Amino acid sequence: MEAGRTALILGGSGRLGSEFARQLAARGVHLCLVARRFAPLQDLGQALQQTCGVRVEALAIDLAQPGAADDLYAETRLRGLTVDVLIHAAGRSLAGDFLDIDERQEERMLQLQVIEMTRCLRRYGRDMAEQGGGHILLVSSVAAFQATPGWASYAAAKSYVQSLGEALAYELRAQQIVLSVLAAGAMQQSRGLMPPKRTLFSVEEVVQQSLLSLDKGITVIVPGKRRAGELARRLVSGRLMPAMAQLLAKSTVTRH
Repeated sequence: MEAGRTALILGGSGRLGSEFARQLAARGVHLCLVARRFAPLQDLGQALQQTCGVRVEALAIDLAQPGAADDLYAETRLRGLTVDVLIHAAGRSLAGDFLDIDERQEERMLQLQVIEMTRCLRRYGRDMAEQGGGHILLVSSVAAFQATPGWASYAAAKSYVQSLGEALAYELRAQQIVLSVLAAGAMQQSRGLMPPKRTLFSVEEVVQQSLLSLDKGITVIVPGKRRAGELARRLVSGRLMPAMAQLLAKSTVTRH
């Protein structure tokens, strides 16, 4: 991703989204940041414009609303933006027993991470194909690899993101579109925190690895030493796995 390109970052005010913005801006990539609230996007955008000299636009759009992807696409077209890089880091987690969770919250989560995400991929994917190529990064989760009681619909939604992303990574190669899926796990809570014996990766490390992997055309990104273990889980089935997943869910489900 060369300097002068434009990246559209969905979930631009979140932990991952804002770090993607910082690291891409440091590369000289112009940005369009999208999230529900305008103020955090404006603050981040102004800081990056001053420190990195890139153009930053901010759009306040609730991507969990039906039709949000079409509204976003229409707005970026109206502004004359050519999207070379699409990063879908917008997400909302949802925990609880399936029979008891708030159905409205579940529907918003599914609308965001399934319906509107798919529409965004199609709208901007078509544009990239016409432009001669582009880069797409989807944020999934290690929860995508295993049915997880207590996070059932969330894990299922992430499985959809993971499966769709891997299929499209192959399908879109002919259009010179590189697509990667980041299956992130738990991360350190504070930006820049580096304890001596840490077991979690920092947000900066996860984003750095993700961008380097995207540059190399790696489809499935599982940061650091978790990679072998998490990919191995995809080949394992059995009665114990859901129970184990439930015990590990609090430490492995991505919150971005």
